[in-house]
Amino acid sequence: REGAEARLSDLTRLSERSGQGQAAELALVREQLGDAMRVKRELEMECHRLAYIVDASKQSVTDTTREVEALRFELTGKTERYNSALTSLNEERHKGLESARKLQKTEEELSGVQRLSATQWGLISAAGQVLKD
Repeated sequence: REGAEARLSDLTRLSERSGQGQAAELALVREQLGDAMRVKRELEMECHRLAYIVDASKQSVTDTTREVEALRFELTGKTERYNSALTSLNEERHKGLESARKLQKTEEELSGVQRLSATQWGLISAAGQVLKD
């Protein structure tokens, strides 16, 4: 009977030690689980923050794209108006050059007529002088 009680006592102590080991292991697992849950929450918060940043970036890109399209449209209009004005100026320049050529030709003709008139006037004056004499 003493042998059985000693054996029972040994088994009880072994069971208590095993229970203490399991409790320590359980506490460690709980701590690791708590750490894992904390990391999971932090990762979820970071994912939400990054999703917000992505949405804001998408909106910014959309707004910028709209602005670029509006500026491109405005620039196209200005370019067309500039080209039209440039064409008109070139046409006016061409007309001006043509008018200058015509004026030059008219001045040359007038100069020739004036020389001819002076010559004729000289002849008329000389003839008048001859008739007086």
